[in-house]
Amino acid sequence: MPDANADIFSAKAAAQNGYITTLEEKEIAIRRGDGTITASGRLFNDLYVLVIRVCIPRHAAEVHLATQAETLQVWHERLGHQNKRHVMKVLK
Repeated sequence: MPDANADIFSAKAAAQNGYITTLEEKEIAIRRGDGTITASGRLFNDLYVLVIRVCIPRHAAEVHLATQAETLQVWHERLGHQNKRHVMKVLK
């Protein structure tokens, strides 16, 4: 969705990473495999809006690259489809 002005959450990508998405009439919950709720939200104008916050680590992560062909897209996917701006901040 090139013209979207908000981040999009992929339930399919979450499921591939072991998360369970539960949709109810007016609520959504994303849980880890152990049942711990990691995100939730409510229905707003026919869309489920998640209430989440991005946690930026206090210490920079060490990154060891095997090749230089690693792209922003690869890291976006590795970090659970985080917003690419946040991925760039974490990797700097």
